[in-house]
Amino acid sequence: MRIAELLRNNRDDILAIGDKALYLDILNAKSIYAVDNKCEIPTVSNREVLFLEKARHPFIDKDKVVPLTFEIGKDYDILLITGPNTGGKTVALKTAGLLTLMALSGIPIPASENSKDWIFWRSFCRYRRWTKYRAISIFILSTSKECKGNLSRSY
Repeated sequence: MRIAELLRNNRDDILAIGDKALYLDILNAKSIYAVDNKCEIPTVSNREVLFLEKARHPFIDKDKVVPLTFEIGKDYDILLITGPNTGGKTVALKTAGLLTLMALSGIPIPASENSKDWIFWRSFCRYRRWTKYRAISIFILSTSKECKGNLSRSY
């Protein structure tokens, strides 16, 4: 019997084994990443609450990044971050977005085990330069349905 004929006759079994090997490889990669980066699995719920405690950006060296803690959705629905350029506003929001996507993908996140996440349907980010002398950025992350229409307009 030729090898090609053996492969053809066992095609379904070979593909099933390949799928299982791929699944195991993905689980192995997630666990290696989690151990190497001291990650935890956050609580994911259907409540509109995002709480990140001691969260670190996954792509910035853990020795150089300052862990951040913030919460939105429990006591208030809008998070407003202001400040001068290079103040860390963008990094904070990208950290929240990346960690949310990681958590929903089943990847442990570089944050405290107390962190809680939920499925965001939409998030908004606006940037505006207020003066020609000093640039200030404003970012708004909203869980409130009432704000979603208002943020689409220019201000």
